[in-house]
Amino acid sequence: MANINLLPWREWERERKQKEFLTQLGAVLLVGVLLVFGAGMYLDNEIEGQQGRNTFLTGKIKVLDEKIAEIQMLRKQREDLLARMRVINELQGNRPVIVRVFDEVVQTLAKGVHYKKLEYEGNMLSVSGVAESNNRISALMRNLDGSDWFTQPNLKSIKEDPTNSDYGEQDTLKQIQSVDFSDLDINNIGSWPGVVKAIFMAILFALVLGVGYYWHVTDKQKNLEVEQAKEVDLRAEYEDKAGLAANLDALRIQKREMEDAFGALLRQLPSDTEVPGLLEDITRTAIDNELTIESIDLEPENRTEFYIELPISIVVEGDYHKLGSFVSGVANLSRIVTLHDFQINPIRDNLGLRMEITAKTYRYLEEVDRQDGPKVTPDFNRVKQFLEQFTIGRLAMVGTLAQGPVTYALIQDGNGGVHRVQPGDFMGTDHGRILAVNDTGIELIEIVPDGTGGWVERERTVSLAAGA
Repeated sequence: MANINLLPWREWERERKQKEFLTQLGAVLLVGVLLVFGAGMYLDNEIEGQQGRNTFLTGKIKVLDEKIAEIQMLRKQREDLLARMRVINELQGNRPVIVRVFDEVVQTLAKGVHYKKLEYEGNMLSVSGVAESNNRISALMRNLDGSDWFTQPNLKSIKEDPTNSDYGEQDTLKQIQSVDFSDLDINNIGSWPGVVKAIFMAILFALVLGVGYYWHVTDKQKNLEVEQAKEVDLRAEYEDKAGLAANLDALRIQKREMEDAFGALLRQLPSDTEVPGLLEDITRTAIDNELTIESIDLEPENRTEFYIELPISIVVEGDYHKLGSFVSGVANLSRIVTLHDFQINPIRDNLGLRMEITAKTYRYLEEVDRQDGPKVTPDFNRVKQFLEQFTIGRLAMVGTLAQGPVTYALIQDGNGGVHRVQPGDFMGTDHGRILAVNDTGIELIEIVPDGTGGWVERERTVSLAAGA
């Protein structure tokens, strides 16, 4: 019987299994490493894409910030205009007050009562005169109580006198439990049971993934989460600011309308050069009402927040109805003149009444600042640019063009041609010089007549055309 020595074969088989197992372990290791690096590349791409979205949103928010800043500026300008308009409207509303006082004095006068002196200071009217009897004085007090203009009439005293009186987320576990781990030879890992090999490879695979995840993926994942959270915040910010910026065009229109209305109000305030003419109008009104002019004097100016007050002291003589017509005429002059404190006293020998009254006219404070500062005039020697032949109303912004650091605006003229402009260029018939160009419009400053023979700078905006 022949004997076969199987030891060499067994040694060969052991080495084969060991190499096979090591190869499998290498494959597991390689797959794990590839997975880790693949996950890293995937996260890098996701982070890059997320950053791109965030950059896009940031750019859009920047545009919205510019619009919101303009809105805030427009609102501030609107409130400033409203405050100034309120002041002028209050001055306008005060014009007929003295006229009504004159009329109410007559309407409340009782029969048998004769006034000898009228004095108006602040909001207080003081009267002294004579009455035929106490009943006449009672009738006068009832008339004053019933007046819509006179309140809290107070009778100071009655004196009997022949002529005068005063008042005012088992099976394998079983196989694992049958394995004796003390029989395992670390130098003969190829002879290990299949279950043990599988467990070892799984542990190695998990270890590679764990270490790779911790050292290579974790930071990238955190960065991605940060960028994703940033996108959420940016989107919320964009939506909020888009809502705020939606009112920009409406505010621009509203501001232009308010500027027009304010300009109309300002035309009712005289300039320095118009004060002599205003004095002539007051003199003419007195003469037309057959009054004797004793004096018309300019008093020292008073500066307030929005305007300069120009008091005028007037002394005239005539009868009461002519004085009332004079007061009404002055209150209705084209320039705003308000009337204030007055005194009316009889002239000696009953030849009429003498009235001392303070009138006030007003000059807008910006007018003063403009006169005190450097004069603004257009450069008539400058060579005109092509777009200066068109009015601003015939020019439209249809887009922008960026070349390096410079952003140009594309302007369509009234004939359909499109031109490229940048800050420093001129456009429009009012010497309009471009100050800034952005995605939403053009800011420029024009030089226009101020209505008194001079010139004044005026800010203007040409917005991006709708649908452009």
